[in-house]
Formats: sequence, C-alpha cells, structure tokens
Amino acid sequence: MNAVTPLASQLAEWVSEVQYDDLPADVIESTKLRILDVIGLALAGAETTFGRSTIAAARMLSPAGPSRIFGTGDAVAAPTAAFTNAALSQALEYDDTHNESIVHMSSPAVAAALARRGLPLIRLAAPTTPADRLAALARGAEGFVYLIARTGTTGAGAGTDARVAEQVAVIRANTDLPVVVGFGIGDPSAAERAARLADGVVVGSAFVERLGREGPAAAVAWMRTLRDALDALDAPASV
Repeated sequence: MNAVTPLASQLAEWVSEVQYDDLPADVIESTKLRILDVIGLALAGAETTFGRSTIAAARMLSPAGPSRIFGTGDAVAAPTAAFTNAALSQALEYDDTHNESIVHMSSPAVAAALARRGLPLIRLAAPTTPADRLAALARGAEGFVYLIARTGTTGAGAGTDARVAEQVAVIRANTDLPVVVGFGIGDPSAAERAARLADGVVVGSAFVERLGREGPAAAVAWMRTLRDALDALDAPASV
C-alpha cells in the first residue's frame, strides 16, 4: 500500500515554493492590510486584562530568544512570540474571520511569520506625544525609536530643535535603543541639526521628490551632501 502524503504536508510544500512574483496583486494588497491589522490589534490587546495575563505567562514560561512580543521589548522563543502575539491580536475579537471555515486566519499566520523572522516593531513618537506617554513608548520600544521632528505630512520643512531635544532626552532616559529623527529633513543643514540630537536621520520624501524631478544620479549626489554633512560631525550619525 502506497503511503499517502497528508494534506497539511502538501500545503506546506506548496507554500514553501511560492515566490513573491507568483502572488496576484490583490492578494499582496490584502496581505499588507492584514499585517497592519494584526499588529494594531495586538498592541491594543496588550492593554487588556487578558493581554497582560498572556504576556506575563509568556515571560515566565519562555527562555530568552530572538523574537519579540509586540509592544513590550521582550525577546522570547519564536513559538512563544507567535502564540502570544496571535493571542493578543484576538483579545478584542476584532480580528478578521474567514466566513466559510469560521477561522481567524490572519492573526496566527502573521504572528508566526513575524516571529520566524524576529522583526522588531518600530514605534513612532509624534511631536505632540506627552512626556509620560513618550517615556512609556520608549520603555516598550524595539529596534530603535523613530521620533517625528514636526507635525503635518512628511517632507522638507524645519522642525523645532528645542522640542526635539527635549523629547530625545525623555527617550534616552527610558531606553538604551538608538533614536532616529525624521520628517522635515530636506537639506544638509537640517540633517546636521537632527544628527546632533539623535543617533540617526531618516530622509524619505525629499529624496523621492528629487528622484522624480531630477533623476537617480542627481538624487544620489544630493544624498551624498547629507552624508558629507553628517560625516563632518564629531560623532557621525546614520542616514
């Protein structure tokens, strides 16, 4: 009698061979939304009584590992992180359901995928974030803290150096993780001022706008002017 390969094994083999280019565009867009949904729900669920109990149990039961429990900074074994983050995302019962099978499909799948990769969850701190909440955000941060230099949309425009300095001080008092500053970094002077306060500088819209307006060579040359400005500092920052 020939052995029959279990359906689960067949499915796992098929999934392992799927490449990004094999995925339909609508599946890619839907998946992006589901990832954001699971992360947001997990962060909200962590504040519930169920969430706090789940996190406490994970801390007690799991050895240290490479994977993060969302919003805590705790590094635990990958299976524990996958279970905990999936549970947190279901705490409020807002996660999506596959109606045909009555299964919450995104929470376990996304949590397992992120736990496998050990990706840190980067939090953004706004200019309007109160000091007490900023301190709490810093204590639960992973990877690094991304401090927004100004209110409004991303793009070139000056932030308030004094306010940024005050917020960086609060963050540094509550975490040893690097602090990077972004939003409004549009020229070497702004990059230099931000780098004097933080460990890194994020440049997005200004680069993309120059790329579209002047082309790749000009955009890269412009980025070099920012890099040169940072390298001239006593302690160069990342860009």
